[in-house]
Amino acid sequence: TGQCGLWISNTVKTAQDNYRLVLSECRQDEFPVGLLHSRFPVYRRTELEDEWISSLGKGGQRPQGCILLATQVVEQSVDIDVDFLITELAPTDMMLQRIGRLWRHQYGERPVTHPIVWIQSPSLEKITSARALKKSIGASSRVYAPYVLWRSYKIWHNKDRIVLPDDIRNLLETTYAEESTPIPEWIESLRHDLEQRTSQLRNYALSLTNQHDLPALKD
Repeated sequence: TGQCGLWISNTVKTAQDNYRLVLSECRQDEFPVGLLHSRFPVYRRTELEDEWISSLGKGGQRPQGCILLATQVVEQSVDIDVDFLITELAPTDMMLQRIGRLWRHQYGERPVTHPIVWIQSPSLEKITSARALKKSIGASSRVYAPYVLWRSYKIWHNKDRIVLPDDIRNLLETTYAEESTPIPEWIESLRHDLEQRTSQLRNYALSLTNQHDLPALKD
């Protein structure tokens, strides 16, 4: 259909697997297919970013159809514009960053009447334990806090349309606000784990500001 698509995964391995999957389903040279993640050598990653920005960036030479498989590296620093987005479930603020890749710039006639997002996620409705949740979301639980993923899922899984920027504040506040109704004990334990981890990181950061505890270092 001529759409330019972006498929964002939460881990490099998943992005690589998806890249191989797409290549296996495409005819040779049917349309450009690319892979972008943080494990490329710096020089190669820069080359790839420049290549895709020249195609999908502002004023770029837009191809008649393409797909880029990527990780979080495209959320902010890579200024690309796509028509179609597939994204793994992520925290709401990250989801909004990813959705921000859709129709970023003014182009002429588009191959579709509106941008489309597919959220790739297992069903979490019947999950009844922290262990089951982590198993269900797989490697994403090592990238993002399971509690935040669960809250984000509750916000996104029934949505079929959003309006940006109008909905941004409500989406964020609903995801991160205090629960207004009782939650299962296992969800409460995940929330407690997140708060404890956050507190540990905050204390560690503060400890590094105490120069009395650190050896004298050059700037």
